[in-house]
Amino acid sequence: MRLHYTREPNVAISHAVNHKDKYWDPRTVFTYSFVGGTNSQRAYVRQGIQRILREVPGLKIQEVATNGLVRIGFDTSLGSWSYVGTDVRLIPTSQTTMNIGWFNDTNQRNVVHEWLHTLNFAHEHIRGINFDKPKLYAAFARIGWSKATVDRNFFNYVEEDYDATEIDNDSIMKYYIDCDWTLDGLNCGTYNTEISETDIRILNEMFPEEDDNPEEPTTNNKDVVKIFKELFPSERSLEKMYESQVVIVAQTLGIEASIDDLKADTIEKILRELA
Repeated sequence: MRLHYTREPNVAISHAVNHKDKYWDPRTVFTYSFVGGTNSQRAYVRQGIQRILREVPGLKIQEVATNGLVRIGFDTSLGSWSYVGTDVRLIPTSQTTMNIGWFNDTNQRNVVHEWLHTLNFAHEHIRGINFDKPKLYAAFARIGWSKATVDRNFFNYVEEDYDATEIDNDSIMKYYIDCDWTLDGLNCGTYNTEISETDIRILNEMFPEEDDNPEEPTTNNKDVVKIFKELFPSERSLEKMYESQVVIVAQTLGIEASIDDLKADTIEKILRELA
């Protein structure tokens, strides 16, 4: 899945929502390289990356000369976009996985937004907003978006495909939503340029800091199993957790698990161990 704008809207539009099957291993080192770009454009991207790293100390992002895991282009005709989550791995190394086509935000908002797509954040506004669809279609038709393009960017939410909190009106992953495009005037009217508290919390859960002196994990300990039985009395209680948290539970029980596994498979292993 690639999320992008084909053109920056005149209305200045440009949480957490994470695809269940596109989480990264929290230990991933996100190497990145540039494809073209001027010195000032590359510096702009580096500044945006530093904004993220200041808030998420456990996240590892490293610049390399060529063939990075994340390959960033600068085609101004394509706007700004990024592939989402581990879809990045599916893209041939001859192609870019992200494009930064706008440089009009002094705080690198669009760089942060696209990097969060790479880290598996979907658009914040795909649920939780009561849109007046005719007005929304009309507004975006004025900047050349078809109904299908609007549907793809606003109405592609399938609940079972995502881990999602209540909508975060402050998220940097949310488009600008004019309140006139809604039926109730809620979750609208803000243009977010900062990473919200919820964005930061979810990022730190996904990419926690590593313990320099980790204790040996207690595996298959009867007391641990007893505690986990009380904490997770049902499959539903595990489903409500984030992917990385489910993996930690499994590993604590001595179960081989990775964030690359399907969440449902990891939950099934845990339930068998707690049975």
